[in-house]
Amino acid sequence: MIYVITHEAGHCIAGALMGWRCVRLGIGPFELLRHARGWTVRRGRIWGWHAAFVGQVPPGFSNYRREKTLTLLGGSASSVVFGLAFIAAAFNASNALLQEFFACSGILALFGVFEVVIGSDGVNLRQVLRGGTPVDDLIRDSLSEASEFTPLRPRDWPRDVVLRLAEREDPYCHYLAYVHWLDAGDTAAAAPHIQELIAFLSGMAPVRFVGMPPEMNSTNACEAAYWLAEYAGDAIAARHWFERAGPDADPMACTRATAALALAEGKSEHAERVIKQGLAQIPLPSSGSAKFEFDRLSYLLAKIG
Repeated sequence: MIYVITHEAGHCIAGALMGWRCVRLGIGPFELLRHARGWTVRRGRIWGWHAAFVGQVPPGFSNYRREKTLTLLGGSASSVVFGLAFIAAAFNASNALLQEFFACSGILALFGVFEVVIGSDGVNLRQVLRGGTPVDDLIRDSLSEASEFTPLRPRDWPRDVVLRLAEREDPYCHYLAYVHWLDAGDTAAAAPHIQELIAFLSGMAPVRFVGMPPEMNSTNACEAAYWLAEYAGDAIAARHWFERAGPDADPMACTRATAALALAEGKSEHAERVIKQGLAQIPLPSSGSAKFEFDRLSYLLAKIG
């Protein structure tokens, strides 16, 4: 535990100094997850107590490789600092028991230095230093959470990375490209990506993308319903996808789809109630994703007049 805590603290501190947000922390078989209203604990992967990880997201991606390198090196730097501090405390301990405790703690903490060579930190560090596709993969896995926990909006995601990701036959990459262009106000650029998602969804019964969690599949179905109702004017197809979404969809995406579908079906009073309820859930949109949803709902409300 001394080895784990001193090492992971370095990652957290290095990230925090650059404005990165810690969104996930795992120690042994338990995982802490950050949500909009706090933290929750869940049973994670079954690891021994010697294993741990920290999940952090940046407030922007302009200096991602440099900042990611510093967060990775922060763990080993912390291990050195704590290790030397414990050993210094051992030399100044007042009795043999404390001397042994601090000496053992110092040696254990110093083991964290090797993570940057042979551990997961070393693997990630080599990926970041090489650049290319591995870095795109790391950014891909951080985009949504970065907008959820920082002011970064989807339209501010690095466009060159979004374009490269969108070339893949990966529904999640098309989802990211769709949200990016939708937030940028370019529906023509967003259209092919939501169409790709609908095509993937059409081949699945029930809605299941291979390798994707149920909540993401349901959210994609909600996005299909929203797009078809709001931009294609096809209430029948929108209703079909909305009914397939299921209960696992993102609540705000579901609210937006419900409102757009109600408008497409001529139920303006119902749409207005849904929109106002949705806006009340985000009274002070501080995160990028909250601002995105706030703008989308405000636009629908303005259509009602």
